[in-house]
Amino acid sequence: MLNRPYPLFFFLALLLLLYATVAAAAEQDDTGNQSALDLALKTITLSQGEGGFERWRLKAEWANIQKRDDIIFLIKPRLTYFMEDGKVIYVQSDSGDVEQKKQLLRFIDNVRATQDDKVLTGKILVYNGTAKTMTMPEGAELTATGVEGSGNHLVWFIDAQRIETTGDVTMHLESAAPILDSGPESGQ
Repeated sequence: MLNRPYPLFFFLALLLLLYATVAAAAEQDDTGNQSALDLALKTITLSQGEGGFERWRLKAEWANIQKRDDIIFLIKPRLTYFMEDGKVIYVQSDSGDVEQKKQLLRFIDNVRATQDDKVLTGKILVYNGTAKTMTMPEGAELTATGVEGSGNHLVWFIDAQRIETTGDVTMHLESAAPILDSGPESGQ
């Protein structure tokens, strides 16, 4: 049986063609400016680790990479964020983008973030990898067991597991026992 190097050759030729396409897209235009590198990818996976631990994994159905702005535009991004205590946060939206130099992930339109029974929904969510926060600057709604709330601006401090919201905050708590004590049974 003959040993056929064709699959390897085909793969190397494909890589060379991809490199030539990327190099041609990055050439300078007539004004001497570097043109934007536009590269569309179907199904992309990005991940980031920290201290030997996978911090997050991002998958998207489509990605458009623009070299000039160092931004990756995403369609249907899905984030899995791994916490040190073993808990996981899931974030999904219709679109988004990644700014790797700034360590920012943006999720735009129909945003849904979940952890255990907590569900956050809103229009925009920005994950800041430096501060370890998820911010919903255009408002959010929160639901969890026994709690519903909303606010105009929400920040989730991930490591501290604390959520703060400001601006037109509403909160509804359900409890089997009264939360406020009206005093002794003597009628006070």
